[in-house]
Amino acid sequence: MRKAQVFLRDDQKAALQTLSRKTGRKQSELIRRGVDLAIAEAENASQQDWRLAWSEAAGAWSDLDDIGQTLRANARKRGAERDEQWRG
Repeated sequence: MRKAQVFLRDDQKAALQTLSRKTGRKQSELIRRGVDLAIAEAENASQQDWRLAWSEAAGAWSDLDDIGQTLRANARKRGAERDEQWRG
């Protein structure tokens, strides 16, 4: 275990002392649990961001009637543009 020094506001320190007395847990243990919760929350938020982006992207082309035909047409257009660039 490593030592870390933190500064708490007066109200945080008082609440921490009260919680420590009520639960019978050391203040250091409560602080470590708080850090664990903050890390878990950040990890969950990044997973939720990924899931939200994925779900939004899933419906990006839902208004197109024939997405396959549109994709093939775009690919042909890009191929023709590339061939034109190579020919000069």
